[in-house]
Amino acid sequence: MEKSEPRIIAGDLSNEELLKWMQEKVWASQQLKEALSLKEHYEEALKENNDRIEALTNRAALELVVEPLVNAATAKSPDPMKVAIRAFSYVIKCLLEDAERLQELEPTRSTANNIRSGNYATRDQQAFLKTWATATLLSMRESPELFEG
Repeated sequence: MEKSEPRIIAGDLSNEELLKWMQEKVWASQQLKEALSLKEHYEEALKENNDRIEALTNRAALELVVEPLVNAATAKSPDPMKVAIRAFSYVIKCLLEDAERLQELEPTRSTANNIRSGNYATRDQQAFLKTWATATLLSMRESPELFEG
């Protein structure tokens, strides 16, 4: 069985106007097909790039290991206080470095005081213990709920 050709109701369009209208439809259809193909290509490229970013992020990640607080080869039973002092001294030094960078960017009196306190606290063990005790007492006064229980 032979199919019949479609019929187009042209309304008041002339044959030339109808031909131009059909050409525009065919052109738009071809452009749509190209745009969809390009979209598919870009979506695949984006997926590949996201996969690459994830892989490179995992490869570029650093696991920073701070100097061991206790060297197992030399210390059989370390003094917990010395371990704590070394750990907190390291934290204070890190915070001190941040404060010094902040002071360079935007000098303030409170940052200068923090730097002075940090330098004092890391000077020696006794200074550290005094700073630690002072900070603990201030924390207990300001936030007693942290020390309950």
